[in-house]
Amino acid sequence: MTEYKILAPDSDISEFFGEPHGWPTVVAIRDDRIIGAMSTHRHDGRIICGPVLVKVPGRTVFAAFRLIEEYDRYMKQLGIACYYLGLNLNDPAWISVMDKFSRRYADSFPIERIGGNDGQMWYRRLLVSRMSWGQMMRWRREG
Repeated sequence: MTEYKILAPDSDISEFFGEPHGWPTVVAIRDDRIIGAMSTHRHDGRIICGPVLVKVPGRTVFAAFRLIEEYDRYMKQLGIACYYLGLNLNDPAWISVMDKFSRRYADSFPIERIGGNDGQMWYRRLLVSRMSWGQMMRWRREG
């Protein structure tokens, strides 16, 4: 079974990332070893999620989205409304997965492609829920 958790700010997993990581960092742990991680850094006042690394055979997409799910949960607790995620332009398979996922689950997983530069395809992940007009009207009447 895989456990997902937020690392303490002073944790050192640079051997996994190959570089120092930011905070918060979410890790996936299986059999007492890290199999996946995603971290945070800031650039031009924006919160950037990355790198996202998964080192496990099979089910890589599932592990990556579970990392994102845990990251989202924590960022919402901090009051963060959105963040940015860059995918390597040299990895079109991941870009295709993200594009398909964003179209299929647009209401429950709002993420939009905003363009590519610096070797990355950039996405903006919104952490606020999107309600349909009918849902919003019912919510207003009940509130």
